Amino acid sequence: MPDNDDPRVNPVAEGAPSLAWLGCRRVLVCVAEKDVLRDRGWLYYNALGRSGCGAN
Repeated sequence: MPDNDDPRVNPVAEGAPSLAWLGCRRVLVCVAEKDVLRDRGWLYYNALGRSGCGAN
């Protein structure tokens, strides 16, 4: 059973594949102030930006 840092569950975990393969032009990432996954959502947002996803 994967834990929270397994690349299949967490796309920004060590060893996770690049997000550049998504091939989409736009991605909507929503986080809420009191969301327990807020910090992970911001990590995902930043990782998408660094990956070049949507930079076409």
